[in-house]
Amino acid sequence: MTYRFLNSQASFKERIIDYYADNPRFKETLFNDFELDLNQEVLKRGHEFIESLKGQRVLIIGDFDCDGISATAIIKMLFDKLGIANNYYIPSRFHEGYGLSLKQVQKAIDFSFDALVTVDNGITAAEALKVAKDKGIKTMVIDHHSYDALPQADYILHGDLLAKPYQKACAAGLCYLLMASFEDDDLAACYAGVATFADMVEVFGYNRYLIKRAYQLLNKGEIKTYNALSGKKQNYTYDDLSFLLASRINAVSRIKGANVNRVVSFLLEQDDDKLLKGAQKLKQINNLRKDLSDVMTQRALRLVDDRDFLILYDEHFEEGLCGPVANRIARTFQKPCIVLAKGEEEIKGSGRSIDDFDLLAYLKKYDHLFKRLGGHKQAVGLSLDLDMVNPLLEATKVLDLPVSLKEVPCLPLYAEDISLDTLAFINELEPFGIGFEEPLFYMDDLKISSRYLIKQKYTKFRFVNGLEAISFHEDDYNRDFKRLIAYLKADSYHKNRLSLQIQDLI
Repeated sequence: MTYRFLNSQASFKERIIDYYADNPRFKETLFNDFELDLNQEVLKRGHEFIESLKGQRVLIIGDFDCDGISATAIIKMLFDKLGIANNYYIPSRFHEGYGLSLKQVQKAIDFSFDALVTVDNGITAAEALKVAKDKGIKTMVIDHHSYDALPQADYILHGDLLAKPYQKACAAGLCYLLMASFEDDDLAACYAGVATFADMVEVFGYNRYLIKRAYQLLNKGEIKTYNALSGKKQNYTYDDLSFLLASRINAVSRIKGANVNRVVSFLLEQDDDKLLKGAQKLKQINNLRKDLSDVMTQRALRLVDDRDFLILYDEHFEEGLCGPVANRIARTFQKPCIVLAKGEEEIKGSGRSIDDFDLLAYLKKYDHLFKRLGGHKQAVGLSLDLDMVNPLLEATKVLDLPVSLKEVPCLPLYAEDISLDTLAFINELEPFGIGFEEPLFYMDDLKISSRYLIKQKYTKFRFVNGLEAISFHEDDYNRDFKRLIAYLKADSYHKNRLSLQIQDLI
């Protein structure tokens, strides 16, 4: 990442408006009066198809991330409301892998299910869907991942088939549209909004509507499941949607021995005592995931070389942690990264991209090396035979696609800008995300009065002017700097105080 430091003496609000001047969708963030359009033809067909499932037995196959888990919960809630007999199953990341397989189709056959519904998967499962269809099982695919050709299924809902404001919807967002075509439901809307925020999709149009609605519902204090999981009832920030909710849901599938299907049960639970016990378990699993990720990241860092495309493999890596570790490495070195681990029968891994580099399109050029490859522009999941690791390393030694680092504009932040009114104006523009990034600021020649470590890892700076800043980069404690680059945040521990969240020190 490179920075473009803007010099301006304009008022703070004018600086912010100038900051987003090149973003053609900036006005959508100020005038977000989005209204659901449930009269789209594909949604009408979906409504009719679901009606046709009444009196039949349906098996839902979900995915093991926050989006897939939330989508599974939403579609089950809909079927339950309609009296449609159903069961759900999310395959194990470790033992079965991602998505609909022939094994799950055979289960549907053996247990006499009449219909298969895939959520957050299925768009590339052409063979499995054909087998189901040949056996007389109805098939419904709700997915947002990339595909080369649509599979044969009785009904498909994908963003590409919807109007433009809906085309970047994640699976939970798609499931909520079907729910809303029958009746509105706040709990389903909240699940869809959190999943949307977690799944790193664009934050405009329908997605923005869902994220903001989830935020508003959470701050009414009425979403019991999320209140138990977060330990809060109100005063949620948008960051809480990721760090207190989505991360704890995502963690379960990454730890061997943890059953991700129980997370769906948790999202459907309404008993207060059971929610508290379930939330405590999810928090414990997430803490374990963080500890294991830190250890694996340190091991991965020792494997980083000077390649433009990082591929890191160690037989001791944990398969379920490849995605988070790849993300941390990619962000740290500003290079696309794949982290590979030894699975039960093959090598499995996850990749993360940077900026506008299309990771999936790049890897598809070497499709013959993989047993499975899927995902989207920013994130991929893959598997390959052990003897294909070296050919993959050789094939990607020299990138023949440009990886152009995004030039991120930084606004000057002056002492007189540091006020609650300033933060309130920034907060009015939320949610930030893909396509609409949070404004980044710089301050020069700050005089340090003290520095200390939090949790023996994170550096907290206090400056002579009274401002405080925190860095989550573990090597920042001993760094000298003249320019600080950071986001402006509310202080988590002191009411009515602001803090800087450091992104870089120069």
